[in-house]
Amino acid sequence: MGRSIVNDGFVSAFHQFFTPESFTRICEVLAEVNASTLRKLLLEAWSIYTKDKTPITVQELQSIPVRRFNTKEKMERFDEIGDKVISELEKQYQRGKIWSVEYAKRHRDEFTPIEKGG
Repeated sequence: MGRSIVNDGFVSAFHQFFTPESFTRICEVLAEVNASTLRKLLLEAWSIYTKDKTPITVQELQSIPVRRFNTKEKMERFDEIGDKVISELEKQYQRGKIWSVEYAKRHRDEFTPIEKGG
């Protein structure tokens, strides 16, 4: 996700990658691995992007115009949040403590090995 945000812009994560279910799960994982700053930023961005629509379907989410989803002030705040999210992701890599790796370590016994097909 981090690389996509940097390459395609912060809004791309909301328009291309997130579903309501995956966003909820990401926020749960961030809470579990104590990435509270990143979680709060994403929740605020989600609120701006969806105009606080809850619940929201995948179809509704994907129909939101990429650059016209809210007021000018809200969109400026969204962009500011995007910069902060990128900064938080960069800090993770600099510290060597990446939340997805931390999550995987905590749940390694729950993953099913991928078997090669014959």
